[in-house]
Amino acid sequence: MRTLRTQRGLTLEQISERTGLSVSTLHEIEKHEREVTLTIAFRLACFYGLPVAEIWWPLFLQICDTAPTGNSL
Repeated sequence: MRTLRTQRGLTLEQISERTGLSVSTLHEIEKHEREVTLTIAFRLACFYGLPVAEIWWPLFLQICDTAPTGNSL
């Protein structure tokens, strides 16, 4: 998320104003300290003008890297 924001020359404050998400929430998302709900992913996708899959997929991969798999039983 940080890369996308900085590529577009945006601040967290600008995104916050346009999405209704708090600056602290956006900051936590960028630092991978907060899980992103589907609702937040849709808000960010709409803001950036991207399909929600482009927002959701990197977050999905991040979660899969840390989550236990069913194969470990």
